[in-house]
Amino acid sequence: MVSRLAGLLLRLIGWRSVFAAPPGPKSVVLVYPHTSNWDFPLGVLFRANWRANGELHPAPVRPRISLPFEAPPGLMNRLTLKALNSGYLWAQKWGQGASELHYGKALYPLDSVGGWNRLYGPRGFYQHQFVAPTSVQHAAMTEALQAIARSGQGSFLVVLKTLGHRRSGGLLSFHGPGASLALDFPNRGDTTLALMNRLDDIAIAAGGRIYPAKDGRMAPSAFKASYPNWETLEHRRDPLFSSHFWNRVTQ
Repeated sequence: MVSRLAGLLLRLIGWRSVFAAPPGPKSVVLVYPHTSNWDFPLGVLFRANWRANGELHPAPVRPRISLPFEAPPGLMNRLTLKALNSGYLWAQKWGQGASELHYGKALYPLDSVGGWNRLYGPRGFYQHQFVAPTSVQHAAMTEALQAIARSGQGSFLVVLKTLGHRRSGGLLSFHGPGASLALDFPNRGDTTLALMNRLDDIAIAAGGRIYPAKDGRMAPSAFKASYPNWETLEHRRDPLFSSHFWNRVTQ
């Protein structure tokens, strides 16, 4: 029902819906930005595949604009996010179509804005990322988005990825198969931490895991449930090699 309504709305405002299945078993789909469940039907979809020919020239993505100062507290709120999303949506309406571009622009869109993190103000932001197994990924993602909507907190950028069956040999590998969801939340103190704890619970209950490289508040129980092999690594760890993160999540 929602998808049909979204399609009708897109046609009414002049958009044309085109979908082609990815040519291979793996792909990366970015749908952004959003501040509520209703923004997904009107999101902007970018899909990219590697070229079959040509050379790759590794090079950093240079910012087209830079933020010279830190935004005042509270700038990133539901009203400003909706305004930014609406403006971005209408701007992209005139740029539909296929084109060739550097891989950095497809994989790292935020790098085109220098100092983008300053938009979150002096309190900064938290990022949460988790992966859910393929068999329950739809239910887990739906539950997570519903929890975000109920909390009244918006995420400026959402990245949804699918992870294949290939696994790393690392003891703390963040692997699939399944779907991974990454979200940025303005730091609102206890309110934001409570939401992220709820997202932790959803991921663990689904048999998934939380991405530790972007963590600054994960509870030891969530880490140990995500990475049951942590004790093997602890037994092999040189006592002189440690970190605040490791001390916190393995206590």
